[in-house]
Formats: sequence, C-alpha cells, structure tokens
Amino acid sequence: MAKFVPCVRNKRSDGLYSVYIRVYHNNSLQYINTGLLVGKKGLRCVYDSNRNGSIEITDKRVLKNCLDRIEKYSEKINMINAKDLDCKRLVSLLEEKQEGLSFTEFTKGFINDMINEGRENPARNYKLALSNIHRIRS
Repeated sequence: MAKFVPCVRNKRSDGLYSVYIRVYHNNSLQYINTGLLVGKKGLRCVYDSNRNGSIEITDKRVLKNCLDRIEKYSEKINMINAKDLDCKRLVSLLEEKQEGLSFTEFTKGFINDMINEGRENPARNYKLALSNIHRIRS
C-alpha cells in the first residue's frame, strides 16, 4: 500500500516553501506537486531520538488541503490493483483527471452481467429502454 506524507522540498527565492505530497510505494519514492506554498511560520523542525531533524507542516489550511488530496488518492488506489505498479506509474495514475463513466457504458455492462447470470428477460427490457433513450436523443 502506498504511503502519503505532506512535505516541503525547497525554499523559493521569496522565502516561501513549495508543498508536495511524498508518495512511497514498492520501495520507491515520488513527489506530487500540490501548487501550495507555506511560509516559515507554517513549518516547524522536529528532531528524533538520533538528533535527525525533519521539517513538518503546521499550517492548518495547507494540511487540510493536503489531507483532502490524500483521501482522494486513497480512494483512487482502492479502485485499482496497485500492488504491481511501480511508484512512477502510480503517481501518473493519481494525477490523471478522472472522467465519469458514461450512462451507456455502465448500462451495457449491467446488461451483459444480467445475461451472464442467466437473466435474459430483464436484460431484454433494459436493452429496449437503452435503445429508446438513444432514439429519443438523436
């Protein structure tokens, strides 16, 4: 399963930091640019037991935006089988704009499922309704 962490990578010349979402999946690392910026007041340095420092984002507005994005990414990952994808391919799938499934495509799939289940009579009714919809639209 992929791990997502909001982070900053580099300081810009105007003193603001660019905010990224770090994606760790299948032993590799990628970053997704959020387009958000945070000032020094929205950051803090945290040290672990080995005295290694890391910068955490404390700005609530930026964190909320990042967490909303991470939630959407998690939902997308749950809809696909991401185990076999490398991190780069996973990030490209997450950044793609998702278009909704058309009604016609969904209905054709539903009808095929009904036929495969041995429910030909109701499937015939759905086929007729779909063809009438297309006839009315054109």
